[in-house]
Amino acid sequence: PVGPMAIIIAALLALNIVASLRLRRGVSPRHGAVAAQLALDLAAFTGLLLYAGGSANPVVSIYLLHVVVIAMLLPWQSALAGTALVIACLALAIRFAEPLRHTDGQPLSGAALALGLWVSFALTAAVTAWFVTRIVASLREHDRLLQESARKALNDEAVNRLGTLAAGAAHELGTPLTTIAIIAGEMHREALTPAQRRDASVLTAQVEACRQALANLRAAAGHARAEGGGPE
Repeated sequence: PVGPMAIIIAALLALNIVASLRLRRGVSPRHGAVAAQLALDLAAFTGLLLYAGGSANPVVSIYLLHVVVIAMLLPWQSALAGTALVIACLALAIRFAEPLRHTDGQPLSGAALALGLWVSFALTAAVTAWFVTRIVASLREHDRLLQESARKALNDEAVNRLGTLAAGAAHELGTPLTTIAIIAGEMHREALTPAQRRDASVLTAQVEACRQALANLRAAAGHARAEGGGPE
C-alpha cells in the first residue's frame, strides 16, 4: 500500500528536517527530546512494517539498530524502557502485519527475500558502525577537553601559588629596604668626605632599584592572583 507508507515516510522526513534545523541553531537536545525522537522513529518504522509483512520482511533486523542507538544515547532506565518498547513494536508487527506479497498476490521468491536480507544486514551494519564511530570520536574529544582543562587548572594553581609567594616576599623585603634607605639618607647627610657621600648615594640608588623590582614583582603577583584587574 503505497499511500499510507508514503505518508509515514513524509512524516518521518519532516521530523528529521525539524531535528536538523534545531541542531543547526545550536539547540542542545536533552534526554527527553532524544527519547521522543527515537520513539517517533520507532513508531514510523513499525508502521511501515505493518504494511509490509512485519517479521517476514528482511528489514526487520533494523530493530537492532534502534536498540543500539537507544542504549548509547539514553540513561540506563530510559534505555531499558526503550528496549522494552522495541520488543513490543516487534510483537505488534508480528501479530498485525499485512502479508508480504507481490502486487499480484503471489508470495516473494526465496531470491528476493535473500536479497532483502542482505541489503538489510548491510544497511544495519553500516549505520551501526558509522554511529558507534561518531560516538567514540565524540567521547575521545570529550576526554581530550577534560585533560586540557585539568592541565590548565594545575597551571593556574601553580601560577597562583607562585604569585602568592612573590607577593609575600615583596612584602617581607619592603620593611628592611625602608630601614636601609633611612640609614643611607642619614649617612649621606652626615658624610664627612666626598667618598662617603658617593657611597651613600650609590646605596640609596641600589635601594630604589630594589624597591622598583619589588614593585614590579608585586604587580605581577597581583595580576597572577587576579588582584591587578579592573572594570571593563
